[in-house]
Amino acid sequence: MFEKLPDKKQVIEYDDSGVIPVYYYPDTDYLFQKMGVATIDMALLHQKDLALDVGCGIGKEAGIIADRGARAVGIDPSKIMVKKAKDWLRSNNQEVSLVRGTGEYLPFRTNSLDVVTCKGAMDHFASPRATMREFARVLKPKGKAVVSLANFESLGFKMARRIHALRRKLKLVGDGPTPWDVPKDHTVRFDYLVIKAYMDGVLKRSGMRGLSMFWNLHYWGRTLNVLPKKVSWTILQFVDNLAKRFPMMGDVIIARGTPIKENDQKGKL
Repeated sequence: MFEKLPDKKQVIEYDDSGVIPVYYYPDTDYLFQKMGVATIDMALLHQKDLALDVGCGIGKEAGIIADRGARAVGIDPSKIMVKKAKDWLRSNNQEVSLVRGTGEYLPFRTNSLDVVTCKGAMDHFASPRATMREFARVLKPKGKAVVSLANFESLGFKMARRIHALRRKLKLVGDGPTPWDVPKDHTVRFDYLVIKAYMDGVLKRSGMRGLSMFWNLHYWGRTLNVLPKKVSWTILQFVDNLAKRFPMMGDVIIARGTPIKENDQKGKL
């Protein structure tokens, strides 16, 4: 596990242009399509819930929340992404309130929200632990926080590292960066155990699932790409069901927790 501070200018002026490739294999397509929906599914939304999506990006997940009948708010520190979110939500006729701000200092009253979600963003934050404390603060006592993050100790990444090390030893590849290396803009290297450690004492875990398996493993995407789409999608759904049962092996881990309030802590003393 490591932590590092992000560049302030990069955070304020973050732009996702160029992050998502124009073309990608079925494993990436599956992951991109399912991650946001699965994150919101874990929130178990009710009609009229007040739900906040932290690190909302272009607002897709906040839009899903609104479509499910909840009152949706999105927050992002980047002025560029907030502008993109406004445009995206307007084009889709979705009613979502947008705020600029960081997860570490949420501009909401204590015990004011029913749900907080954060998809694929917390490993970019200056302090994920402080962010989780903020989730616990702003949530109502029976509220729910859902966090989804890339798992850098997934079964696929473990296999990929070993295969790559062998290929490098045989001088079949060089020493360049790989998808299973932690990106430079990540502040924490998350995996199943690290996510649990960050939640301990802040959020009481009430559900964990994995999503997808073998993403970016050597030749996995290429193999799926030559198969009929229906066949490749069936295979992806099968391994996704395995990941759901065994989150430690999944490419992404989605964790749900309820807030541990100060009174809860005092009761244990």
